[in-house]
Amino acid sequence: VSLYFEHDVIAEHHVPITIKWVTNQNSRWGSCTPGDGVIRISHRLAEAPDYVIDSVLVHELAHLRVLGHGSDFQRMIAAYPEYERAEAFLAGYALAQRTVRPDPA
Repeated sequence: VSLYFEHDVIAEHHVPITIKWVTNQNSRWGSCTPGDGVIRISHRLAEAPDYVIDSVLVHELAHLRVLGHGSDFQRMIAAYPEYERAEAFLAGYALAQRTVRPDPA
């Protein structure tokens, strides 16, 4: 997914990048710690379409270069053509998780 950026953010990062699935992120889709190069993706996305997972990876990889969500960050993530579509999917998925209640047995 870093092919959408002007620079190879993985190759240019000062430490090796690790991407892993985690089960302790229930309020975020992903997170990144640029200092140690760890990107975590929530297990809740395991069944999501590839373009959605890729968009979360694009978002977190962008944080390797830009810490905040300002205009430089927005320009970086806008390079991924499916970003808006993925954001809509995630918004709907988050809403469904909040509103769907278990069926009483």
